[in-house]
Amino acid sequence: MAVKLEKANVSTFPMPVRARGLICLVLDEDVAVYEAVRELLGEQHQVLWRTTMASALTVLATQTVAVLVSELQVADGDASILIKTLKQQYPDLLTIVNTSFKDTQRVASLINQAQVFRYLPKPLRKGLLAKSLESTLARYKQLQDVPELKQAIKVEVSQDVQEKVVSNKIADYLARLRAKGFGGGAATQVLA
Repeated sequence: MAVKLEKANVSTFPMPVRARGLICLVLDEDVAVYEAVRELLGEQHQVLWRTTMASALTVLATQTVAVLVSELQVADGDASILIKTLKQQYPDLLTIVNTSFKDTQRVASLINQAQVFRYLPKPLRKGLLAKSLESTLARYKQLQDVPELKQAIKVEVSQDVQEKVVSNKIADYLARLRAKGFGGGAATQVLA
């Protein structure tokens, strides 16, 4: 069901960037999460919804995304390594993890290694989501206004061999998308 809804919501490429505000990407199979974010941000900012990491990567390669709201387990796998890799590729990208997983070690690892900006447990509480989105967008704007802050949020490349392999595959996929003309915005940064 979610995939059908996503397909109905997907523009043809290249996707035009609307002139309003920042872009927030929701990576979650639960349409209610997308609808809540869209309700909270939709008038001021563009909210995009994807249910797979592959389709989210296409958005990230074509648009400058300010905020990623992501579930950890999505249709095509565990998004943990993706989130870590994206922080390396797009240091300005701020992530809110919204998940039903109660694995505190996994969440702590993401906070420490991928600098996840906020962690929200499911079920989603709209008031907490609203405050988290507000503070995340404020932080993103602060990072844009004070370039020196970007140095403080750079993350180190993981030394875990499996994570390195997956991370390299993600980086290669993003590079191929950009080479095919899907590049734009922050996605045109040189890969580290």
